[in-house]
Amino acid sequence: MKYKIKLITSFWFALQGALMIFWPLYMYSYAGLKLTEMFVLGSFLLPIALLFNIRKPIIKRLSLVLLLLYTIFVAVFGMMLILVASPKIWAAWVIFFIIISDLALILYNCFSQKE
Repeated sequence: MKYKIKLITSFWFALQGALMIFWPLYMYSYAGLKLTEMFVLGSFLLPIALLFNIRKPIIKRLSLVLLLLYTIFVAVFGMMLILVASPKIWAAWVIFFIIISDLALILYNCFSQKE
């Protein structure tokens, strides 16, 4: 069960990283918007999420710490976005779901590590 949660965690953050890479490319080709910050963040998040399942403890812990920092920043900025700038209720619910799932997966992995 613990290994399945680690795979789900890795897949979830890799999916977020892939969307952060491809969404700015799509928006640039469609509307001419430059979302370089999102592209760079996705370029860092995707390899970190893929390195989460490496067996070496130092790489695993480093990727866990980086994913924890990412989760904290997403939680802070996501809540600010929900509270201040969310024009649609469905967008607020999607952001809230992402924040809660990120926090749940990272906290489970932080407290289940006994190596």
